[in-house]
Amino acid sequence: RGEDAIKVHGIVPTDSQNMGIEESEAIHDFLTYLRESVVVAHHANFDIGILQQSFKRNIHPQTVLYNTAIDTAHIARKLEHPNKPSSHIDFTQYSLDALCDRYDISMEDRHTAWGDAMITAKLLLKLLHQVEEKGYDKLRWLVR
Repeated sequence: RGEDAIKVHGIVPTDSQNMGIEESEAIHDFLTYLRESVVVAHHANFDIGILQQSFKRNIHPQTVLYNTAIDTAHIARKLEHPNKPSSHIDFTQYSLDALCDRYDISMEDRHTAWGDAMITAKLLLKLLHQVEEKGYDKLRWLVR
C-alpha cells in the first residue's frame, strides 16, 4: 500500500484505479479460475491473508480459502534446517531475493505478478529436486 507499493512494484494509486476491473469481479474470476487447484506462493500465509481480506470485502466475511497451499519459503527452511526450531532461523535468509541468489535463479521481471510467479515456480522446481535428491517423501515436504 501507499509509498511502499510505489517503491517495490512501481504502481501508483492511479495505476490501480485504471486497471479496468473492479476488485469484486477480479476476486470472483480468480476463484472461478482457481477452483480446487493447489496454491503455490512464497510466504503463502501473507498472500492468503491478502485474499482473505478481499473475500471479506467482496464476498462474505466468513469466506475462507480451503485450497492446499505450498510455500516455497517454508520448504527451503525445512530443507536447510530440518531440525532447527523456527525461533533459531534467520528469516531474512528466506526472502525470495535471498533464495534466488542462493539457488542461482534470474530475477528478471522481479516485483511484477508474472515475474514473481515465474521466479517462484523456478524456485519450487529447484527445491523439489533437492527434496528428491535427499530421498524425502515429496508430499510431506510440500504440504505444511
